[in-house]
Formats: sequence, C-alpha cells, structure tokens
Amino acid sequence: MDPLFARFVVLALGLLVCFRGYSTVRIALGLTGFIVGAHALATQAGHLPRDPAWLAPALIAGAGLLTAFLILAVYRLGVILLGAATLVALALSLPIPLPQEPTAKGLTLLVLAVVGGLLSRPLERAVLSVATAFYGSLMAVASLTASPGLYGLPLPRGGHDVPTHLGLLALWILLALLGSFVQLTRTRKRREPT
Repeated sequence: MDPLFARFVVLALGLLVCFRGYSTVRIALGLTGFIVGAHALATQAGHLPRDPAWLAPALIAGAGLLTAFLILAVYRLGVILLGAATLVALALSLPIPLPQEPTAKGLTLLVLAVVGGLLSRPLERAVLSVATAFYGSLMAVASLTASPGLYGLPLPRGGHDVPTHLGLLALWILLALLGSFVQLTRTRKRREPT
C-alpha cells in the first residue's frame, strides 16, 4: 500500500472518528455483529441445505442480522445496567446516610438504580463523544507523524505515539476539544408530522 495513501486514509478516518465518533459507534457494533454472525454460520455451510439455492445465503444473512440485533440490544441493556450499578455502588461506598431498616434501604437503593439507569443514556453520549474525539484526533495527528505500523499504516499505539512536539500536542488537543464540542452540541433533526 502506498504510504501517502495510507496516511490519507488514516487521516480521514481519524477526522471521522473525531467529529462523528459517537454516531458511528452503534453502526460499527451492528456491522461487526453482522459479520461475526454471518461468518459463524458460513463456516458451517456444509451443514446448510443446498436446495433451493437461495436458502443458504438467506440463512447466513439472517444469522448476521440476528447477531447484529442481539449485540445492539445487549449493548443498550449493558449501558443501563452499568449506570444503575455505578450509582448503587457509589451510594454504598460513599458516606451517604442510607436508611438502616432493610426494606427502606432496599427501596432507596432500587430508586438509585433506576435513576442511575436513566442517567446512563445521556452520560453515555458525553463519555463516548469525548473519548472518540480524543482518539480520532490522535489518529489524525499520528497520520502526520507516526512511523508506519500494521500494514504500513501510521496507527497510534497506546501512549507511545502521543505527540511530544509542542505544536503537534497543541494540534491534538485542539482537534480533540473541537471534536468533543461538535459531537456534544450536535442536534438531531427530528421529523415533524406532516
């Protein structure tokens, strides 16, 4: 692969992740789920029916769609459960006065779990937006400076490729902050009833 073309691809992908990272997370998860599900059934193609000819590809595509749906459903449920568990754990570990009576304490923790689950969705967006903005900007800056890595691509590798030159460090932070701002202030257009 041409090194200049590889750097351009990594730069473009870095900017996409920096400015659109949160909105592409679910697409990437769904696509990965589809590929894994379809590939898992395709490896067993010898056990699939041969007639009619369209049935095996339809089953493989169906397995991919089912896996994608399950991964996206588990992802959403996992975010809610993580938010609920985090708030309950904080309530139990911080010196917060909780009721001493077991039933009242259990109901209080249940209410905190519901609140944590409800708060998890908006906080998920903020955390993923900032994280993808910082990583995407690191990819973009690494495409300008990093030595070729996997398949000749200039990919950031952990803390080793964090820019150390003051100008590149400033560019990385500026891009990350701009990407975070763009992702966090982005408003979704809602369809108005006709």
